[in-house]
Amino acid sequence: MVNEQNPPRPSSVVTQPAPFTFVPAEWKAWKTRWDQFYRLTAMKDLTAEQQQKKVYATVMAKFEALYPDKKNTAYV
Repeated sequence: MVNEQNPPRPSSVVTQPAPFTFVPAEWKAWKTRWDQFYRLTAMKDLTAEQQQKKVYATVMAKFEALYPDKKNTAYV
């Protein structure tokens, strides 16, 4: 039953998602690829020991962010 005071809106008036809604996800994917490439090229000039220290520091920072109560423990 259609209400006469509030008729259904025509489909042209119904808000449709913007045609470029895929751009943010695509941009994020490209940014991730660029960040990975940049990290690899930045690591390229380091010695093996410096690379290992940098990777270890990154892993430890992520671990400490995930498990703040396990800080400075031998679980890694």
